[in-house]
Amino acid sequence: HHHAAVRLARCVVARRAEATWAARGADAAAPTAGLLHAGGVLRDAVLLNQSAARTAAVYAPKVCGASHLRDALAAHAMASSVLFSSIASLLGNGGQANYVAANAALDSFAHRSLASGVAATSAQWGAWSGGGMASQDRSTATRLPPPAASTAYVSSWAHWTARPKGSHSARTRHSIYALVSQ
Repeated sequence: HHHAAVRLARCVVARRAEATWAARGADAAAPTAGLLHAGGVLRDAVLLNQSAARTAAVYAPKVCGASHLRDALAAHAMASSVLFSSIASLLGNGGQANYVAANAALDSFAHRSLASGVAATSAQWGAWSGGGMASQDRSTATRLPPPAASTAYVSSWAHWTARPKGSHSARTRHSIYALVSQ
C-alpha cells in the first residue's frame, strides 16, 4: 500500500512570512513530495480602468505566492509542483488584462523553474462551470455562458516533468486533456 498525507494550508502566500509559515509543516514526519498552488484573485476592469494596484493585487497571489512557496520549500526535493494558471493566459479574456498577464507570468515562472531543475507544471484551467473564481466574481460571471447552455469546458495543456538527476532523460513531455462536465 502507498500512503500519502495531504496538508492543506490556507494563508496569504503573497506575504513571504505566511508562505514560510505554511511550509513549516513540510518538515513533519513524511518528506514533501509535491505542491499544488491555487492562489488567485480577480480585479476585472476594462483596460482604461485598470491600474497598477489592480494588477499588483492579481499578480501577488499567483506569481509572488509561487515564488515564496518555492523559496520556502527549497530544501525539499519535490517530485512535482503544479501551479494553477488559466487558459486566459493563452486566449485572453475581455476585462481581464491583469489576470491574463499574471497567469502568463505564472506560466513563465513554471518554465523558468523547470529550466533551473525544479519540478514545475503550470496547468491552464478553463472556466469551472458552477464554481471557481469566475462564477464568484459578478463582473466575470455575467460574461460566462449559462450552465444549461454550456455543460462542459475542455482545457488542454502540455507540460514538462523534471526527471531526477542521473536518469536517462532530463525531461519528459506530457500532454494532458481534461474534460470537466456539469
